[in-house]
Amino acid sequence: MKSNKVRSVTIFIICSIFSLGMYAQTGTIKGVVSYYNDVNRALEGVTVILKSVDGKITYTTLTDIDGQYAFTKLPLNDYLVTAAYNRPVGKRSMADALLMQKSILGQINLTGLQKLAADIDRDGLISQKDFTTLVVNHLAQGNSLPRTWIFEEKLVSFSSLKSMETEPDGEEDTEESRTKPVRERITGIGGTTSGDVGGTFVPESKHETLEFTASTTPVEASTNQEMWLPVRLGENAGLSAMRLVLSYPSDAFEVTAVKTPFDIYHYSLNANQLTIAGITGIGNALSFKQGDVIAQIRVRINGNMEAIQDATLTPMPGSHFVNAQAEKVTTALITPKLISRANATELYANYPNPFAGQTEIAFKIGDAGHTRLEVYDMQGKMVARLLDEVKPTGYYRVDFKAANLKPGTYIYRLSTSGNLPSSLTRVMIITSR
Repeated sequence: MKSNKVRSVTIFIICSIFSLGMYAQTGTIKGVVSYYNDVNRALEGVTVILKSVDGKITYTTLTDIDGQYAFTKLPLNDYLVTAAYNRPVGKRSMADALLMQKSILGQINLTGLQKLAADIDRDGLISQKDFTTLVVNHLAQGNSLPRTWIFEEKLVSFSSLKSMETEPDGEEDTEESRTKPVRERITGIGGTTSGDVGGTFVPESKHETLEFTASTTPVEASTNQEMWLPVRLGENAGLSAMRLVLSYPSDAFEVTAVKTPFDIYHYSLNANQLTIAGITGIGNALSFKQGDVIAQIRVRINGNMEAIQDATLTPMPGSHFVNAQAEKVTTALITPKLISRANATELYANYPNPFAGQTEIAFKIGDAGHTRLEVYDMQGKMVARLLDEVKPTGYYRVDFKAANLKPGTYIYRLSTSGNLPSSLTRVMIITSR
């Protein structure tokens, strides 16, 4: 009887030791996959990949709604953990380009994930080639970048039981912790998208909004004319980079050239859309005052008179401005709106001129509004007001009697306040009788 008890105790001890040994030979790797290692922006549905150190894929799993993943009952080997994702990428901006430029110039140091994002061609270097790919190929020309999501690859070691005796999360080294049947490695994985150096992920959207206010100012134009159209800032701003996406009616005019104050700029034309990407050369900011020109667009006006009227350059979503801190700034933009010269106000030469006694002044109101016709001497003093009222569009003639004025040179001015305000002047000469 005593022999059977000893035998049972011996078998129990052996089984317990064997069982403990079996459990001690497995491990768990778990963690959270997140955007830029920010657990508040955990990524759901990411494929987490477990590889052997020679690169062979061993296991894969998907993250849950909280971005969590786990690999359990793993042999105690060394592993590489990374991830892959097919979710649409976010919007890259000139802020990303500015950070990349500052890194290339040695002005800032990027984090590990920022370096992954900036190394667009995946050659291990952040170079001018990467910068050009982002600014010219992607932001100016609208081409897709060669890669989308990029994730860290981390080494997780289970090379010996001794290496597991201290938990990575700071668990106290006790007899209980050393004999846990399963050992854990907490491994978070950070991800970003190619070119997204600033870490400001915004998913692709079909309903983007404009990031600044926009208004128009009228510009006279006539058919078959070539002219520069200015795009101005509506308020003071210090800017290091910009991206302008402008829609225009191609039946009214065609774009032939572009200029901006930025050291580096590129533009592209696609159907009826103009995209301009501009950035300073050394990461500094240009100081703009209200009304300063941010871009000039040379256009060739077409022969369709009806198409010209009210044709404008319309800012589109995707346009933005960036300051020296690589932050998007809200400002105001003023774009030109064409007014056909056929609808412009005109002031004609008085007849006769020179004259003694009386002359006739003719003019055309191209846009209905308040109209004034006044005469000034050469010292700028108004000597006569011939008209001061609202006038509809049309041709008008006004007789001016100069009996009370001395012979000499005078200026007559026509001022209107319609959609195309104007102030036109001409010279008249009064002679003695």
